[in-house]
Amino acid sequence: MKSAKRFGYPALLLCLAPLAAGPAFAQSYSDTFLQALGAQYSKIPSFGTLSLFGVTAGEFAASAVATTPASVTTNYQLATPALSGPLTVGGVTVDPGLTATSSTSVGGTGSGSATASIPPSSTVACSGGSCTYQLSNLTASATQLGITGAGGGGAAGAFDTFTFSGETTGQMGSFSLTLDLVATGTNGSGFGGGCLAVGATCNPTISPNPFLTANNPTETLTASFTIGSAVELFDTLYVLADNSAGLSSATIDPSLTLTLPSNVSFKTASGETFSAVPLPAAAWLFLSGLGALGVVARRRRSES
Repeated sequence: MKSAKRFGYPALLLCLAPLAAGPAFAQSYSDTFLQALGAQYSKIPSFGTLSLFGVTAGEFAASAVATTPASVTTNYQLATPALSGPLTVGGVTVDPGLTATSSTSVGGTGSGSATASIPPSSTVACSGGSCTYQLSNLTASATQLGITGAGGGGAAGAFDTFTFSGETTGQMGSFSLTLDLVATGTNGSGFGGGCLAVGATCNPTISPNPFLTANNPTETLTASFTIGSAVELFDTLYVLADNSAGLSSATIDPSLTLTLPSNVSFKTASGETFSAVPLPAAAWLFLSGLGALGVVARRRRSES
C-alpha cells in the first residue's frame, strides 16, 4: 500500500528545510538544530502502523524556535478524523479531528506555528463541463525577533484518499496547490516551499519543487491522474524566518483544489462526499417540455 510510507516522511521535512535557505542559514542553526527537529519527527509513528487502525486520512503540524543553534524548542500535533478518541501508538498521541495545530514561542526570540485541516469540501466553480472543489487547507508562519543565530519555523501537511464514481474510461482529474509566501522585515527575510503528490510522498525542499522567497513568493503546482481506482493525495509545506540581526517574519498560505469532469462524483476517507453536479431546475423543465411535445407529436402521427 503506497500510503504506508507517509508518516515516515515528516522526519525528513524540517530536517532538510533549513538547508533549502542556503549555507549561511543552515550553518547558523547547526547540526544540533537539525538533529533536534529530526528527533521530534521521528516520534511520529509510521503510516503503516496507523493504517492498522483504519487511518487513511489525517493531518500533521509542527513548529520550532531556536534561541541559539544549541537550544531548540519544538512542538507538533498529529490528528486523524478516523478516531473517536486519542490513540497512543509508540508513545505518540494521535488526536481525533479534522485539524492539527502546533505553536511554539520563546519570548524575545521568535515563534513558529502551523495548522493543517480538512474542512468540508466546497464547489468553487463549474464551467465547460468540469467542476473545481476546495480541499484541505494548510498554513504556517514563523517570526524571528532580531537574534542572530536564532529563528522560527513551521510545517504542515495533510493526506487523504479519494474514490470516484460516474466516470467514463480515460477521463482525467487534477489537483492544484497554490503557495503564497509573505515575507517582511530585514531584506524581506523568510523562506518557504511545498509540494504535491498523487500516490506517493514528496520532498518540498528539493528541485523541481519551488523555493519561495520575497522575490519569488508564489507558485502553483499541479498533479494530474486518470480517474479510476482510489487516489491518494499528499501535500505539505514549510516556512522559516531568517536568522539575521533584524526582525523578520514569514507566512505561507496555500489553496488546494480538485478539478473533475462534472459527471464524476467523489468520496474521501476524511468523510466528504460530493455527487456529480445535477442539471439546473430550468434544464429539467426544458427537457420535460421536450418530452411532452414528443408524446403529442407521436399521437398526432398515429391518429392521422
